[in-house]
Amino acid sequence: KKKRGEILGQPIEKAIGAIRDNTQTEELFNKVLNDGYISSQGFIKMPDNTLRNIYFHLSLIKDNQNKAIGFIARINDLIDLKKQVTLKNQLDLFSENSFDPVITVDIQYNIIQWNKAAKEAYGYTLEQVLYKPVEQFVYSDSYNKMRHQIRKELELADYWQGQIEVYDKDYNIRTELVTINALRDEENNLYGYFGIHKNISSEIRLTNELKSFNENLKSAIEEKTKELTEKNARLNAIYESNPVYLTELDRNGMIQTLNKFRVADANIKEQFIGKYFADMVNTSRANINAVIQDVFNSRNTSIMHFDFVASDNKRFVAVCYFAPVIQNNEV
Repeated sequence: KKKRGEILGQPIEKAIGAIRDNTQTEELFNKVLNDGYISSQGFIKMPDNTLRNIYFHLSLIKDNQNKAIGFIARINDLIDLKKQVTLKNQLDLFSENSFDPVITVDIQYNIIQWNKAAKEAYGYTLEQVLYKPVEQFVYSDSYNKMRHQIRKELELADYWQGQIEVYDKDYNIRTELVTINALRDEENNLYGYFGIHKNISSEIRLTNELKSFNENLKSAIEEKTKELTEKNARLNAIYESNPVYLTELDRNGMIQTLNKFRVADANIKEQFIGKYFADMVNTSRANINAVIQDVFNSRNTSIMHFDFVASDNKRFVAVCYFAPVIQNNEV
């Protein structure tokens, strides 16, 4: 209720009507000099001589040489705070039962609530943070860049949710999913913000590890596929250009593939696929199957001589090598 010109240069207890004598004031400021700050409750005398209950916080100001040069006093009117008691009790109950850090700030973003989980996460007690700017305790370079935009969105919508990165008590970066809601009284007057800080560092780390694993797996598969494609191309070239008949049989002696040697017409080649090898060479299926069974059992190459009757009815002696094809230790 006093003008600025009336109080500049005046002792603080006279300027704001503090109910303290000089000895108490000196003790108060000496404590701030030693500890750096103090929070306490007291009274001030209003111009009409009524007393008003206040909660005040004093912080020490230092210059670049770390020399004390003054104090900052932050004063809250407890009469106004009592209007928020009911909602504050509800928030306190939620806060103390939450496993996540819960931080409540006033409209100047000074901390007015700091639960046990916040203490464990950031390493500061309620007494250390109370009525101090929240950015002194919840901060990082990336978050500092986001802070003004977050506050702008809060002013517009009374709500904000998103991911931030902040330092924990050991100065390790933790990723948080933060949900902030505006606090308003019965007359819709804004008096603070209520924030829940959920640590999602493990989820982010697992997601990144899974993403890295998938990228490495994809790269490995592409590399292996390229390697096998090139290898198959080389083998196919050798297979197709080999100057002898080459065919791949299944366990029943049926033809799976056939190279191009002496098979100029593709239709002739295709007519043998899926047919018995014994029929193609005009010999007994029993003889061929006996040799194939021996190869499957012994896993060794077997040689067979037989009279071969060609499609033009010419006869000649054929030497056939049956070699096992082994994949994953199976023929």
